[in-house]
Amino acid sequence: MAFVTIADSAAVEGQRLMLELVERNLRVQFVYTTLASFPSQAEAFHHSRLFSPHHTLDLVVACGALPPPPPPSARPPTTTPSTQPKPLSPSSQTPSLLTWLTATPPTATHPASSFPSPPPTSPLDRAITATIHSAHLALHHFRFAPAFDSAESDAAGADFADKHFLLLAPLASYAPPPPHVARDTSLAGIAAAAGVRALFGGVRDALGGRGAVADADVRARVNLVAVPDVLGGVASAEGGGGDGGGGISVSERDCAEVVLEVACAAEVTGTALAVTAEGVRDVSGA
Repeated sequence: MAFVTIADSAAVEGQRLMLELVERNLRVQFVYTTLASFPSQAEAFHHSRLFSPHHTLDLVVACGALPPPPPPSARPPTTTPSTQPKPLSPSSQTPSLLTWLTATPPTATHPASSFPSPPPTSPLDRAITATIHSAHLALHHFRFAPAFDSAESDAAGADFADKHFLLLAPLASYAPPPPHVARDTSLAGIAAAAGVRALFGGVRDALGGRGAVADADVRARVNLVAVPDVLGGVASAEGGGGDGGGGISVSERDCAEVVLEVACAAEVTGTALAVTAEGVRDVSGA
């Protein structure tokens, strides 16, 4: 029996999912967590480990996938009918560097435009900072010994010896989206997609290259699954033209099946897989 903790800042969705799973007689709890905050994640990991009857963590799935970019209709125009020059890109409205470059340039008569708002960094907070926190906390909690009675430790200990840190990454970390698919054009989004890939390599190398840990206290597998934007039930790339228009058709179920397969395959370690419309590709060497 698995004891699952859902840690996220989406309180309504997280609690709804928890209740749906509890109604199926599954052992699930939801912990509200600010993912980019280390203290908040540390509290969530602590509650998660204590939720297990043996006070251990065996599998951590860290979501480094990026939220989908806003639709074009939600983005402000690059020009304005106002007689005042448009200041350079407020970070919450125009995340693209291209928008900055095409905005009205600063002038001496409009000094405020010389002090633009900072560019957005939320993709880095979500994909990089949060995942770094998760990796450190996972490896910390993996080291806790099971709370077994001495009589059953030998028989049951093997079930808790192998740990697994599984990272979900944006598909953009390994493959650019088709031209008709909306993509994050902010520098933070581009850096985050590349950073998740580098972070996976760093964790894998730190644990012995292919997930084999030299430290006898922890034996952890490290794997990655790169997925498209599936926050809406079907990959956001699908709407680009349907099957006939080259749109990507990847459902949440497609991604979940790959994640479950990797999570349960004890022989899979140090592997990066990409879920695409054409199937699952091994991108470990990419």
